[in-house]
Amino acid sequence: MLKLTVRANAHSELAQLPMTVFKDEIFLTTVSLTGADKEWQTVEVQLGHIEKDAVKVAFFFGQGGMEIESCQVVRADGMC
Repeated sequence: MLKLTVRANAHSELAQLPMTVFKDEIFLTTVSLTGADKEWQTVEVQLGHIEKDAVKVAFFFGQGGMEIESCQVVRADGMC
């Protein structure tokens, strides 16, 4: 699982701020904030079962204005 701490830093509170998350070029989810989401919040993204030694995680931002304070990979048993 990915634990992301995110917030909006947009000029307009009406802004829609999507961020799409991919694992090995496969779509996982889209995290969306509005411009009014100024407080840090934690979002969890399930990565699913990982059978290899390495995976590629990619983020695509539909537009600017989202900040990521931290990104952690957390094992299913709770250990990093």
